[in-house]
Amino acid sequence: MKPAVIIPAVMKHVLTLLLPMLILAGCASMGEVTETPPEWRAADSQLAAGDARAAAQIYESFAANARGSMHDIAATRAASAWQQAGDAAAARRDLNGVDGKRLHGDDAVRYRLLRGEFALSDNQPAQASGWLQPSGAIPASLKVRWHRARSSALDQTGDRFSAATELAVLEPLLPRKESADVRQRIPRLLAKVDNASLSSRTAALPAGHPLYVYAGRAL
Repeated sequence: MKPAVIIPAVMKHVLTLLLPMLILAGCASMGEVTETPPEWRAADSQLAAGDARAAAQIYESFAANARGSMHDIAATRAASAWQQAGDAAAARRDLNGVDGKRLHGDDAVRYRLLRGEFALSDNQPAQASGWLQPSGAIPASLKVRWHRARSSALDQTGDRFSAATELAVLEPLLPRKESADVRQRIPRLLAKVDNASLSSRTAALPAGHPLYVYAGRAL
């Protein structure tokens, strides 16, 4: 039998203090944030109030002093807020140097959305479509941008049915005037799809999909 290892009381105390710090560091290195920094809560409040520019500045300031995945998360959120505020140049600046592989969950979606939006601005719809491939749930705060960008990418690459599908999902999320414009665009997209493809692809849609009503009129 091996002799028992006796850990002195002082060492036990040190380990008790260090263990939570080691766990937190490990989570951060994997792209997980166990506790939201107060600066991020302030930025989120500004976003909720409609001030995307102020939110971007808060996240950007935090990213400037952060390292590793914390920097990448904050920089991605700053870039997304700048994009929402209409400052694409600032969005690109903050996303430069971000390692997308260190992002998870909603932040990974933000990263892919931004890359897709940048590709569309650079007249690269095929690349944009690649970035905007669905893989899991889209955060509610990003759904309008996601479906709008994905629809544009699919339309420009010739997949009019899928573009219309994205618009049908987008339509109820929009203000009244924009919603009316989208309702007019969907039939125009479906008119460019041959009847055989329209019929077969409509039949493959999930039950209750919002495109059904438009496809039924088009057939």
